[in-house]
Amino acid sequence: MATDAWEVLPPLAATPTARLRRAVWLYRRCLGAHLRSTLEYERDFWVLTVAALLTQGVGVVLLSAVFRAIPQFNGWRFWDLALIYSLVAVGEGVAVLLAQGAWSLAWTVNTGELDVALVRPYSPMLQVLSSQVGMNGLGNLAVGGGLLVAALVHVDVDWSPGRVVLAAVLLLSAVLVKVGLNLATNCAGFWLSSPPMP
Repeated sequence: MATDAWEVLPPLAATPTARLRRAVWLYRRCLGAHLRSTLEYERDFWVLTVAALLTQGVGVVLLSAVFRAIPQFNGWRFWDLALIYSLVAVGEGVAVLLAQGAWSLAWTVNTGELDVALVRPYSPMLQVLSSQVGMNGLGNLAVGGGLLVAALVHVDVDWSPGRVVLAAVLLLSAVLVKVGLNLATNCAGFWLSSPPMP
């Protein structure tokens, strides 16, 4: 007998840890479903990924060109700013890849599809955030990750365990701030009427 997808759904639980585990499980499943549907259109995937690679690559080339002409800006060298640029690209890539649905909130509100999310036993905000997968986030992650590794090799930083933890917390905070700003600005859809997207 084939198992239905809902049979493996973690049950509603009373403890906060169990609720968090269930929300993460559902979020991963929703993102996975949207990722599979996005990958059905292979050319779109490659266009978005290559476009993100080119966009971030142009930023790195511009930064490099500026520092070829002026080797230092008030004590900042190329690799110092490359490290900051790479952290921004990685944070952007993660936010776009995992929470691109924030950009569809206004459309969801104006077409009435938010009502469907409100009656499901799952956070409406998480449903909206996981409603799209931004494949251009892969290009941002590729360029940002490569530049991050190269910058860490060239920047002289004493990496103590505390600094490693701080760097991880700051990167996670950057992703959360990016997602929060996208969500907050798109909440304008609750007050502004706009024509539905085709």
